Amino acid sequence: MLTQDQVRRALVDTESAPDGWEGFGAEIDVPEESLRACRQDTGTKCEGFIALGSSFIRQPVSGGRVVFRIYAFGTPGEAEAAMMGLAAEERSKAGSRARPLDVRLDTDETEAFTGRETMIVTRLGGTLVRVNSEDLPQTVRYADLAKLQTARVRQTAALEDIAP
Repeated sequence: MLTQDQVRRALVDTESAPDGWEGFGAEIDVPEESLRACRQDTGTKCEGFIALGSSFIRQPVSGGRVVFRIYAFGTPGEAEAAMMGLAAEERSKAGSRARPLDVRLDTDETEAFTGRETMIVTRLGGTLVRVNSEDLPQTVRYADLAKLQTARVRQTAALEDIAP
């Protein structure tokens, strides 16, 4: 379970943006707004919700960007329920253009599809990671960006586990 501060630290940002990308700082709304956004994104009540944070990276040449969102919940079951809602909401928005995308991540579960935009949502215990494209081609290595974000979540959680 990640805290609000851990969500902020785990997000891909200016210092952690991959080569060829410009990063921007993490954004964390006040708890009430974050819960409202979680409910809107997932179409669920977001039971056990703790925090939501987002950041993005941009390709300077194309101007397109990838948006990262981390949703933290108290238990894996609460995160799983929200993930099912989030994937259903996003597939519904994409409509008939949504095509499954084969993304293999070392996480508890992953949903991914591509169409006009590409979206990957994955769960690590009580944490959801959402990676979605905006105005970028399907040729971008989205799985690598999802791996970067999930690695940062794991690293942040591990640092807290060993802190004195």
